[in-house]
Amino acid sequence: MAGGLGSRYKGLKQVDGIVPSGEVLLEFSMYDAWRSGFNKFVVIVNHLIPISFLEKIQAVANKKAYEIHFVFQEKDSFLSENDKVKFAERHKPWGTAHAILCAKEVIQELFMVINADDFYGRRCYETFAKAIEQHEVLAAAYQMIAFPVHKTISDFGSVSRGICTINSKNELQEIVERTNISKDALGIYYIEDDTMHYIDEDTLVSMNCWLFHPSIFSYLESYFQKFLQTATSTSEFYIPWLVEQLIENQNVSVTVKTTYEQWLGMTYPQDKAFLQTQISKLVETGFYPKDL
Repeated sequence: MAGGLGSRYKGLKQVDGIVPSGEVLLEFSMYDAWRSGFNKFVVIVNHLIPISFLEKIQAVANKKAYEIHFVFQEKDSFLSENDKVKFAERHKPWGTAHAILCAKEVIQELFMVINADDFYGRRCYETFAKAIEQHEVLAAAYQMIAFPVHKTISDFGSVSRGICTINSKNELQEIVERTNISKDALGIYYIEDDTMHYIDEDTLVSMNCWLFHPSIFSYLESYFQKFLQTATSTSEFYIPWLVEQLIENQNVSVTVKTTYEQWLGMTYPQDKAFLQTQISKLVETGFYPKDL
């Protein structure tokens, strides 16, 4: 998913190069996925993404002989004519679940979802590739990879994370989006109703790393229509909310797998320097080639 507008980052971080050769974070994720056995990519973008960037990604796909599609997430995608009028004042698409819905026509197989501006570590792709090979994902049985919250915090401001509750079968029971998670000398906390709530640093959170069956598209479409019935011009159709609806109402299970890889991302402009240092170390050790 590369369609975000980067409001906190104050720019299109999806196309902001992080190494001297110019590769962006998404290219490292695609490289990890390709090395793990994935051979089809769907990049969900907005119209602010430079065509030159899409051409660069397409050229790599041609060279490596994998399939690639670019899908534009439009504000009016999957809206009725009445809804287009009702939400005419809205100027951006409807969030992460809407982003996946926009890719409906080009995905017919099991698929992994990631954020373009997050670095998850290669083990996540290897884990999901193995799950696909072993037929673990079914029409009513999805998967997600969760991170300990302390692996996902920015030093430069608050972050939004989906805090997970997991049952004894390692299945997701609940996922609650917290939009103001920070840390101080006492630990990690979120703010709700002007009150600080401290949480354990190993609390598992969602970073939008999912493995879905294409059955989810029918749910996406029907629940998006339900969502629009009560939505306002500022509402967001998020993946965690949809997944909760499926667990509660559609008898869908979501197996949670945990990774202890260090998440890297660019929530704020100041995050870039640390990310560049960490990726450069991986290049220097040979984990990634100098020219992907």
